[in-house]
Amino acid sequence: MSSGNWTFVYRIENNIIRKFVDFICAYAYYSTYMELPLFIALSISVLIHQYGVLLLEYKKDLISNNFPRTPVYYSKIAKEYNKIEEDVIFLKETLSVPLFFSLLLSVLHLYTALSSISQLEIPLHSVMELCNNAITGAAVLFSLAYFSCKIPEYMSEIKTSIGSLIDKHEFNHSNGVKDLLILHRIQRKETIYLSACDAIYFKRNFLLSVYGALLIFVLLISNLRMKNSPANLSVSS
Repeated sequence: MSSGNWTFVYRIENNIIRKFVDFICAYAYYSTYMELPLFIALSISVLIHQYGVLLLEYKKDLISNNFPRTPVYYSKIAKEYNKIEEDVIFLKETLSVPLFFSLLLSVLHLYTALSSISQLEIPLHSVMELCNNAITGAAVLFSLAYFSCKIPEYMSEIKTSIGSLIDKHEFNHSNGVKDLLILHRIQRKETIYLSACDAIYFKRNFLLSVYGALLIFVLLISNLRMKNSPANLSVSS
């Protein structure tokens, strides 16, 4: 972008001042439009990843054979799971609005880039900006989707580990059903999914849905470009 865009078409005659205005305004523009969404997405992804590490550590403790298989220890397992579940619910409630606006910004970035491709001629000075929009939108969208979908996946793995623990105990002890009632309650609990304002839930198939939507949008744009190409316009006329 030239200095005229930053100064509302006002022409700056001094070359030094014009270059200084271009640098400051371009830095502010790209910092707000690119760096800020990427920084927010990185912060959210790191936070979600830390919760995922806690879930993985809890799962490793479950599948290890270095603990006594007694009702007292099963109560301890249940208390730890309830604490982790409360933390995941708190994470879901805290990140609901930030996830929604981050996804909205990523979609707007991708829409700006992909919709501009439908133009027959793209100005050279706009190519870099369109590439930045596409990279920013894709990076934010896929990083948030990847890490957010890991939380329910880890919780499902924990329930699977608890199920195998129940099977082993019931097979080895005659009073296993009575001792493992508390673990059965954990296994029957619903899996917690992170969401964006309860409008979008990050399930396992969310990334596939995103890939499919982007592929369809790209195909529609490519078809639109072919229809609006000079060759097709001349044939139709």
